[in-house]
Amino acid sequence: MCEVPTASLQRMVHDVYGCGSAFVAVVPVVARFGDQSRLLAVTILRLLGHATAKHCYAWSQRIESGGRSQYVLVLEDAHVNTPELAVRASMPTPADDAKLRVA
Repeated sequence: MCEVPTASLQRMVHDVYGCGSAFVAVVPVVARFGDQSRLLAVTILRLLGHATAKHCYAWSQRIESGGRSQYVLVLEDAHVNTPELAVRASMPTPADDAKLRVA
């Protein structure tokens, strides 16, 4: 589990959503990808001045090709209100995979 510095995630939230944020907690979440699983450190940030969302769930995950990491930001809404649901919402569905394969 790789914890990302809170300041880095707060910068990303500001750059993407144009609002400030305050640290709430870091929660470990097990993400399952088929027969593999990965432990993620999901940071919960309280949004300051966002028009619709009160919280953002943020983490970093390694990109298979190239060994780089990418940030993932998921805004809280009526259907995504826990770190586990945020991770699940960020995963591609089989329908998304089919769309990506069509050339």
